[in-house]
Parts: sequence; C-alpha cells; structure tokens
Amino acid sequence: MRKLFIGLFMIVLAAGSLAAEKITVAFIGLEASGVSEASAGGIADTLLDALINTKRFEIVERERLNTLMEEQGLALSGCTTTECFVQVGQLAGASKVVVGKVSKVGETYTVTVRVVDVFVGKVELSESAESNSLDGLLSVARDMAARLAANIPVVGTVVSVSGETVKLDLGRKEGVKEGDTVELYRLGEEYYHPDTGAFLGRDIEELGEAKITRVLADELSEALYSGDVPPVTGDKVRLGGRIETGGHEAVTTTTTTVRPRGKGPGFGITLSAPFLFPINDLYGDYEDFTTKGIQFGGSLMVDFFIAPIFSLGPYFGLLIYDNVIECSDLYEEDTFLEMLFGLGLKVRFVETGTVRPWLFAGIGYALVSCDFYVEDYDLGDSWSNSFTGGSFGIDGGLGVDFWLSNSFSIGLGGLFHYNGVTEVEYETGETCELNDSLYSVGGLLDIGIYF
Repeated sequence: MRKLFIGLFMIVLAAGSLAAEKITVAFIGLEASGVSEASAGGIADTLLDALINTKRFEIVERERLNTLMEEQGLALSGCTTTECFVQVGQLAGASKVVVGKVSKVGETYTVTVRVVDVFVGKVELSESAESNSLDGLLSVARDMAARLAANIPVVGTVVSVSGETVKLDLGRKEGVKEGDTVELYRLGEEYYHPDTGAFLGRDIEELGEAKITRVLADELSEALYSGDVPPVTGDKVRLGGRIETGGHEAVTTTTTTVRPRGKGPGFGITLSAPFLFPINDLYGDYEDFTTKGIQFGGSLMVDFFIAPIFSLGPYFGLLIYDNVIECSDLYEEDTFLEMLFGLGLKVRFVETGTVRPWLFAGIGYALVSCDFYVEDYDLGDSWSNSFTGGSFGIDGGLGVDFWLSNSFSIGLGGLFHYNGVTEVEYETGETCELNDSLYSVGGLLDIGIYF
C-alpha cells in the first residue's frame, strides 16, 4: 500500500509539473469612450473569460484590485496612467497589467488593449481591432485574447553561468524548443517620484541573445550565449518578443546601454602581484652566489580600452629582493629595488566570456638601486655602500583572466622581467659596470577593476 501511495504521489507531482506556468495578470478592465459603461463592461467580461480560457494567465480581477487600492487610500477609478497601472500590478503581485478602451467613432467600434510589464514599467504589447457593431466586438475580444496569449513573451531567469553556456528556468512547461532564440536583459535601478512615491520606471540593460541547445527538464534548459555583456545568475531572459514602449502615456524609462568590458572608451585598473626568480649572471665568477628569497613586488596599470580586445595606459612595476654571495674569502648581502615607469599594453584574445586569455607588455624606463654590505675575509675588513642606475626595461606576460562580473576579474599568468641597466653609480660618485643585466622569470596574480 505504501509503494502504491508513493507511486500515485509521484504521478500527481509529474502531472502538476507538466501544467503550463501561468502569468499573473491584473485585469483593470476597459474604459468606455462613446459607448455606455454597460457595453464596455460586457466586452470586458468577454475578454476576461477568453483570457482565462487560454490557461496562460492567473487573473486578479477588478473587484480584488479595488479592495487593494482602497486599503492604500487610493481609487482604481482614477487610475489612467502607466505609473498607476504599475502600482496596481505591484499591489496585486502581478507581473502584467491588462487595460484598454472600447470606443466609437462614427459607425465604427474599436477595442484597444494594452499590456503593461510591471517590472519594467513599460507598455509591452498593444492590440486593437474594429467592428461595425458592438456584437461584432464580442467575437473580436475572443480573438484578441488568443493573440495576447500568443504574443506576451515568456520571461525567465538565468540560474547558472559557465563560460558561454547559461542555464535558464524555462523548459518544456513553457514550450521551449532546441533552436529557439531568447533575449537576455538585466533589471537595473528603479525610479520613484520623490513627492508621490509613485513608481516611474527602471533601467534595463540589454545583454544579448542565446540559442537554446538542450531542453533538460520541465523548468530547465541550456543555451549558448552570444552577446557582448557577460550574463550573471539572476539576469532575466525573454522568449517571444522584445519589450517596446507603445500606446500613449507610457513611462519613459531610462534604458542604460552598458559598455561591454573590453570595449572603449571605458577604463580599468589592473593590480598585479608578481613572484619572480632571477636568471641573470650578475655575479660572474662567484659560483656560490645564492638568492635568499623570491623576488616579490607589485604593479599597477590603468587600462584605457581603445579597441574591443586592446587596451593601453600608464604602467608602474616594482620589485624588491635580496641576494647573498658567500664563498671562502667573501661574504656579501645585496638588497635590490627595481622600478619600471612606462606604458602598458594588454591584448585579450576574446571579447566576451568568463575565461579570457591575454598577452601583456609594460615598456619604459627602469631604475635600480642597491644597498650592499661586504665582508672581505682576506683583508679582515667590512664596508657598506649603495649604487643606482637606469636603463630601458620591459615586463612581458601571458595569462588568463576570469571575469566574475562586468566590473571585476582575477587572473593568473607567467611574467618575464628585464632591466637593461649595466652601468651604475656608487654614492661616492664612482661608476661601475655590472657583469650582466637584470632579468628574471616567474608568475603573477592580477586583479582587474573596470569602470
């Protein structure tokens, strides 16, 4: 009996999951213009019944809307603007508001219906039809309900992102099929009137398109994204039409077109932490030369994007490290400071995606200073001194960045450092030639912040 109960329970769950997801709609009704209120109400009732029969909508009817408005000290009868329609939808917990008008001009009767998207604050869809009689409008209203059901876009959410692959909470329930194209967008800041508190609209960032590659479940599908702006979990997805501003008195919502990262004329700041190993032959004949530690430092580059994958800007690099020489007749400790001032160039091999390989070069003037301490065992003496020098220098690297959002990335890479200085000047004024230039190889960790 227990197995039978579980089986029946699973069947009920499966049947429930196959039911099409309904869109919650606040139905305000149809305004009368040139016709009686009773005639407009009859057409509204026909349209309402037809909308319910499409089985696509969960309807919040006018009586319930009146109650909700009265609780807020408002009146539904005075609601004639898109701002007010959005407020009604918010109070009703609806994602759409349906409102319209029945009018007569001459001998022609017209019914017009508008669908307002509550989250976006815009008229999403407008339908109108004409007839030579009020009775003819009854048939028109039924046809209009079918068109609304077909044309109102299905809206979902991005539930995960992996590179160019996104998973959506749209699946077989919503009629999604392989090969369908969906549009991704991001809901931005909401705007409210400072005096009345009325909702005015919100920013919408159009991201790009994605093509459905697999339908995984009733409420899950996978798509390949091809837009410029990397999507993130929580972004919205639309199947079945772009939201446009239609009709009169529509809210003018600011639509922000955000520059994809990697596109000019924006800029960013890249901070790097290099760790390097010297490969130069600076000390010549001293075979017992050792490095006390790894070369550590930091670098800063301001990226100005001048092409989709190319940026350049001022670059500053810094290295600090110790060297030790110890043999039978000598002991020496050196503390080096190297700085590179110049121009940084960074080329990214791809414009979009979470993973973006890059090639980097920082070219400019390299300074070096060194404080050293020497003990000469043969002479029984010790002394300290320092020197400075400067020449052409370059930092070059190859690596990959992982873009965690439109404004932040972390990366790993390999780095080659070269300081061409061969002649230095001691603090006493004497000059000396180094046995070799300063160069080293290693890796780096970088962080990118973009504006």
